[in-house]
Amino acid sequence: MDTVEKIAVGIVLFVVTSVIAYLFRMRQLYVATPKLFRHAPVSAGGSLCEVIVYNRGNQTEEEVSVSVDPDLKAELLASNSADVSFEGARLRVSRLHRRCEVSAVLLVENGLLDASLARLPRCLPRR
Repeated sequence: MDTVEKIAVGIVLFVVTSVIAYLFRMRQLYVATPKLFRHAPVSAGGSLCEVIVYNRGNQTEEEVSVSVDPDLKAELLASNSADVSFEGARLRVSRLHRRCEVSAVLLVENGLLDASLARLPRCLPRR
């Protein structure tokens, strides 16, 4: 019986350490739109929106893409990184290091990028 107990303890320890390792390497990408400026002198009917992409995971993420509602006409005005671009209806971040964040300011023409309208961006990491 002593050998069976040792094998069972070994299997349980292996499962527990595997789960901990998986959780440690799990992706944690978040998108937030903390500031919405409804009146922008840059555009007659447009609004400005700040979009922040957070990488709280423990690995560098590459080719992160944030989808915006395609009905909205958006344009990238500024960002805090040269790795940010806006093409079509996607905000792209070519590289986002672990425990870092990237901020971008978008000019939205055909509506509002607002949580009450259910038009929050979705973060789609690609590997």
